[in-house]
Amino acid sequence: MNKYDHWLPKFIAIFSIFKNYAITLGQTTYFSCHKEDIDMSWFAHEDKHKEQFARDGYIKFITRYFWQWIIKGYYNIDYEIEAFEAARKHLD
Repeated sequence: MNKYDHWLPKFIAIFSIFKNYAITLGQTTYFSCHKEDIDMSWFAHEDKHKEQFARDGYIKFITRYFWQWIIKGYYNIDYEIEAFEAARKHLD
């Protein structure tokens, strides 16, 4: 399930360098923008996070995600590397 123009990612975007933002929790992705503003690579990225949640569960995903964010930085989180790779496949 996807939710668009949602307050949660808009709030998070205040603290981010990104203009538009999304956050996936379980099988729901919350986007800060409207559906028309999202390309297929962004959907692929967030869909990969849904797969990761299904595979690893909430506790493992969230714990591992935030631990790696602190230790490695956002772009080096294993989950993000996998999601960016899924997005890149849609651009090729």
